[in-house]
Amino acid sequence: GDKKQYREMASSLAGNGLTIVLINYRLSPMVKFPSHIEDVASAIYWTKSSIGTYNGNKENIYLMGHSAGGHLISLLLFDNAYLEKYEMAPSDIAGAITISSVFEIKPQEGGATKKYLGMVFGENDTIWEKATCKNHIDTETKNKVPPFLISWGKEEEKLIVDESLSILDEFKDSKIKFQTYIFNGKDHYVFKNDLKDVKSGFFEKLMQFMENQ
Repeated sequence: GDKKQYREMASSLAGNGLTIVLINYRLSPMVKFPSHIEDVASAIYWTKSSIGTYNGNKENIYLMGHSAGGHLISLLLFDNAYLEKYEMAPSDIAGAITISSVFEIKPQEGGATKKYLGMVFGENDTIWEKATCKNHIDTETKNKVPPFLISWGKEEEKLIVDESLSILDEFKDSKIKFQTYIFNGKDHYVFKNDLKDVKSGFFEKLMQFMENQ
């Protein structure tokens, strides 16, 4: 994807007093994991270092990602190696919002899933395991990660729903704070009106989530 897809959403959020940073990261097959997440970590470092210039608050940074973006921001918060490079930690982030995301990368899956994910993660099972969020949720991690807002569409394909419910079970077991939101009648793609509509249920939930942390 490209950050241009989210300009209207960013404008709506900015209209509610937030300072928004839209980012891109390198895509596969031009690069493989972990180049994508390294780009995200670099963008977060830039944001924390520079956001004051744009009237933002470096002590109140939230991450939001849709689809692969949700996986990247989640993994970045569970596996501190990427932020640590910039002398940052998950505790530097106030909260995370994921939309229609996957959290477990499964090397055993065949067909198109294996083909396309193979372009991202290669053929080494160890890399796939390293890219799976739950493999990094431990005693140390759970005390440092910020609260999450996990959202998905009611009409999502089964994989997305199962992934969302599975990570919530991990959160419950680890006592990681979270909230959820389900887009009624929406699938993986038909949700963007809710993101830019200040009167939508999701927009209201999002603002409440950020205000109450």
